[in-house]
Parts: sequence; C-alpha cells; structure tokens
Amino acid sequence: MSFLKRSVPILTAAAIGVATGYYVFEPLLRQYEKDTKGTWKKPGDDERIEEIKKEFPIVKKLEGESTNEKTA
Repeated sequence: MSFLKRSVPILTAAAIGVATGYYVFEPLLRQYEKDTKGTWKKPGDDERIEEIKKEFPIVKKLEGESTNEKTA
C-alpha cells in the first residue's frame, strides 16, 4: 500500500505535465507544419544544407554521397 501512496502523486504530476505540454505545444506544431507544408523545413534550409555539405565533407559521407576524399 505504501508504494501505491507514493506513486500516485508522481504519476499524477507526470500526467499533468504531459497534458500541459500537449495543450501548449500542439497548436504551435500544427501551425509550423502548415507553414512548412508538411516538410518541416523552413525557407532557406536547402541552401544552408548545401553550404554545410561544402564546408564539412563528412556530411556527404554520412548521407551516402560519394566523395573523392580518403579516410584515414
């Protein structure tokens, strides 16, 4: 019985935290999804990704694109 008495407040606090997070962030996420047309990419992200690929060739390797560099 002691375990039940101790776990009820913890479970209640966790449930309230999850519900509050959903209530607060769900409309924001829906709006962001609508603004990005479901891609979750902001305008200009494609250009930034290409710049990063040029600056850090390891990104190409991680994505499976071939590079002429040899790894040590």
